[in-house]
Amino acid sequence: MTADSPAAARNLTLRDFRYNPAIAEGALPVIVFWLLNLVADPRIAIAGSFVTAVIVFIRNSDSGVIRFLSAVSFTIVAGSAVVGLVLDSDKAFAAQNIVSDFSTVPLGIGTIIAGRPLVGMITRELVPAVRPFLAENHRTFIWLTLIVVGINVVTGFIRWYMLGELSTNNYVVLSRVLGLPFNFVYFTLCYVWIRREIDRAIGAEPVPAAG
Repeated sequence: MTADSPAAARNLTLRDFRYNPAIAEGALPVIVFWLLNLVADPRIAIAGSFVTAVIVFIRNSDSGVIRFLSAVSFTIVAGSAVVGLVLDSDKAFAAQNIVSDFSTVPLGIGTIIAGRPLVGMITRELVPAVRPFLAENHRTFIWLTLIVVGINVVTGFIRWYMLGELSTNNYVVLSRVLGLPFNFVYFTLCYVWIRREIDRAIGAEPVPAAG
């Protein structure tokens, strides 16, 4: 049974929608920044985090849309590092996740206009079993891309407020915690919606998700 075969799609479970390991590694620069900012000058914390980000980016062996998104993320980190060092401001550097949130708007809308919604490209790349049944521009992927854009706008404004009210180190932690419930709900929605559309495409009864 190949990864993109009908049988693979029929047996699709929540485990198939797993995070790419590169996402976990992406947390390392944040951790380095938080730790160094506790004991050292903000510029040292920024520099240490940026060096870690460079290492993580070089180690990332992905290709396609995942590699492109990694490059966008790295560019935001690099820009935030420059601004933070020039202004000697740890908050300017910490605001990188706000920039990431709002950058999803042109990225998401742009891919929809181009007929290649962002969620469609990511899903089909990470979960090959989806490919034979849901086209890259399937309406499900369009709606899921619009939803993730909306979520990122909401979290972007919340984080903007938090940045002004919290210390930098508290912001770094709590702004990431903020994203957890949003990510969980969205990830579950993606699975349920895509699973339903695959069932429709192959003309089968809904397949219960394995535990």
